[in-house]
Amino acid sequence: MSAGILIDENLPISIVPLFVGDQFQVIHVLNCELVSTSDKLIWQYACQNDLVILTKDSDYFDLLALDTVGRVILMTVGNMRLALLKQFILDHREVIQTFSAGPFRAMTIG
Repeated sequence: MSAGILIDENLPISIVPLFVGDQFQVIHVLNCELVSTSDKLIWQYACQNDLVILTKDSDYFDLLALDTVGRVILMTVGNMRLALLKQFILDHREVIQTFSAGPFRAMTIG
């Protein structure tokens, strides 16, 4: 089974339903009461719960370099309208799912 996905607060909660039907848990930091907390606390939560962080925040790569656990998918896209963001997620959903099931710790998409 794939690791779950934790969507960072820089991405809208409305993308969570795009993963319905996939074989892994997808939650937003809003559902974990982690909004407006530090990246480190979000990182620790993700590590403790076997979740891959999906984010647009490159600071997580710094945390990745300092830790032996933890996984992150960095979306290297600029600001875009919600409809385009949702399409981007749908276009990359299979890649995200494959990454979450694999052994690698970091991936960029964009």
